[in-house]
Amino acid sequence: LNWINQQHIKQKGHEELKDLMLPYLQQSHYSENVRQLDKTQLDLLVEVFRDRIVCLTDIDKELEEFFALPQYGNESLEVLQADGVRQV
Repeated sequence: LNWINQQHIKQKGHEELKDLMLPYLQQSHYSENVRQLDKTQLDLLVEVFRDRIVCLTDIDKELEEFFALPQYGNESLEVLQADGVRQV
């Protein structure tokens, strides 16, 4: 069933898929981030998710990759805060 659902998502037209995704995007943990996207960014996000999700409920997990802040361990923080590390 997952494969069938994924194929169904892939075959949807862009606007239809966006309409299907919008409620899930708006109810996600990252809904505030999604609201700040312009039309072009939202359209790109829809196309990225087209090939990545199996079902629409996967959207929240996928959004994490785009909007969640990275978590660094103590060792990583020490390296990043060392003298001579270039600031970006």
